[in-house]
Amino acid sequence: MEGALLIGGLIGIAVGGLMVAILIRAAAKWVAKLDIPFGKAFGLGLGITFLNGFLSFIIGAVLSDPSIPRWIPFAISYLINIGVGGWILTAGLALRFGKAALVYLVSTLIGFGITAGVFAMFWRDLATILH
Repeated sequence: MEGALLIGGLIGIAVGGLMVAILIRAAAKWVAKLDIPFGKAFGLGLGITFLNGFLSFIIGAVLSDPSIPRWIPFAISYLINIGVGGWILTAGLALRFGKAALVYLVSTLIGFGITAGVFAMFWRDLATILH
């Protein structure tokens, strides 16, 4: 059972890294006028996905008190994730931290927009299935 969880986690990190790489390449092209090679973007995406996943798990565990509103751990985690993404992009690319954090922020907003668009397209079908 533990082996399956480990393999599933590694596959999740790889898929997450792939999605982050695509979004980082788009955001870097748009914000910083950088053309990042896909291999480098994938490596950065893997690092960001792994570290942010780990930190989000820790934050969720520490702030799991039912008296804390659910948006507080999410907001803290998101701000830390932007900082971590900016830090990793600063280390991997020739960008200042502010510009790198902006690239990562834009990549997450693009991802949220795509997710919201897909969710909106299937909302009627999802509502029909759930009722």
